[in-house]
Amino acid sequence: MFWIAGALIGGGTVGWLGHVVRHAPASPGSAAIGATLGLLSGEAVSVPLVYSSVWDAPLDPYSLARLVPSLEQLVLGVAAVAVLTRLRDRPRMWRLTVLAAAASVVANVILWYVVLTVRLSL
Repeated sequence: MFWIAGALIGGGTVGWLGHVVRHAPASPGSAAIGATLGLLSGEAVSVPLVYSSVWDAPLDPYSLARLVPSLEQLVLGVAAVAVLTRLRDRPRMWRLTVLAAAASVVANVILWYVVLTVRLSL
């Protein structure tokens, strides 16, 4: 039930951001692109932060199995945002996009930490 609620909230949020990216003027659209990057990349950033406390050796297969998908998710999120920014033909709005992405990543890392804490306490 917990993950269904998260999927409904997350899916609705990403869908709304996609609508804003597609139909809004330059400034709100650029901020929505950055927020989307943060939502897509937040888990990829939080995984190394959360699991770094249990890594006490060089990279073993378990560590690589956690890091490689996170790196792929981060690269794909950045690539998707670069394509969206280019398609919207708003490269001068990159500062707003980066600022919104940074704020969204920080909020998403905190959210993933809370989710992990709640999941472990259940």
